[in-house]
Amino acid sequence: MHHENILHDRSGHWKSIDPKGVIAAPFLESARFIVNQLGHVSANDKARSIATLTNKFSEVFNESPIIIGLSLIRC
Repeated sequence: MHHENILHDRSGHWKSIDPKGVIAAPFLESARFIVNQLGHVSANDKARSIATLTNKFSEVFNESPIIIGLSLIRC
């Protein structure tokens, strides 16, 4: 899932689209999202951004932050 595939609809809700339709463990999508976001933060903020997003996705997917962090290696 690319961060540009997360859209805000007219009713104010967030929708995600997946034009390629690849099925994998949901938490693996978080790694691609994190990597995509790094292009939008300064070099000084990258480590903090990775930690913040890793912890947030860990909560959302009920997965260890270590596993989320390790999924970044695939990217």
